[in-house]
Amino acid sequence: MRPNQLLCLAVAPLLALMASRADARRPDGELALSVVDVATGRPVAARLHLRDARGRAATPERTPAPWGAAALGDHAYVDGAATLGLARGAYRFDLDAGPEFRTQHGHFEIVRHAQDDKRIEVTRFADLAKEGWAAADLATCRAAADYPLLLRAEQLAYAPPVAAQWRDGAWDLPELAQRRRQDAPGASALWSDPRGVVWLVDPDASRSVEDLPRPRESSVKFLQAAREAGWRVIATIDSQELPLWVAHEAVDAVAVIDGWSDSPAGAASRRSARAPDKLRYPGPQGVGRLEAPVGLQVV
Repeated sequence: MRPNQLLCLAVAPLLALMASRADARRPDGELALSVVDVATGRPVAARLHLRDARGRAATPERTPAPWGAAALGDHAYVDGAATLGLARGAYRFDLDAGPEFRTQHGHFEIVRHAQDDKRIEVTRFADLAKEGWAAADLATCRAAADYPLLLRAEQLAYAPPVAAQWRDGAWDLPELAQRRRQDAPGASALWSDPRGVVWLVDPDASRSVEDLPRPRESSVKFLQAAREAGWRVIATIDSQELPLWVAHEAVDAVAVIDGWSDSPAGAASRRSARAPDKLRYPGPQGVGRLEAPVGLQVV
């Protein structure tokens, strides 16, 4: 066999392999998705959970063509509109434009060479900002570029990234927060104790973990020291010593509905919570029913 023949035989399978991979990444069809407010007709940013017929999450990195933005876990965000390039098959979706809009559920099917469009209208049922309330995500760890879209899609006024957590006698910097704290606006730190759960929030991105005060024997003095250093103190509604903190003006705000009882970290820290009355608030949803009607807000 001559050298040039050997070269051709070696290259041909490689070219075929490259072509097959390119074909595998080519979508069978496309769906142009748009999300609008039914009352105004304006585009709305929303979080999209998309699953195939087997129940697998069809996230942007798992579909033939990337779609959406700020992907995380089993979802990505659609900023008013997106084109979904997908493999053929049936899909189900859950679309959430934040807690003030009703979640939309639906399904569609992609066939070969499909060029379809779907308009999803979302309905607002609450506007908490007009009532003087502010929605915030105090436990997020996202890249700085994701924040503008995240705030719009989740209807958030503020979403500081987690910078530290008090653990084993020191302010611990989680690995994820350490990687992202340099390019993210503001920061929050979590203090969880039998006396309560408190978030310390940096309002203007001018503070570092080194500026956090150390917890003291007196929780009031600790929180007052944090406020004097410029941190905003946000306590959960079910903290054991919340009445004491409010009486001493040691908190800036109270998280009324915080989802803390539903999170794995929160479930492990329920020792800090006031147990609800078993007769008035029974069952696993008792904590949520206790928190929701309280309506306490401190500014």
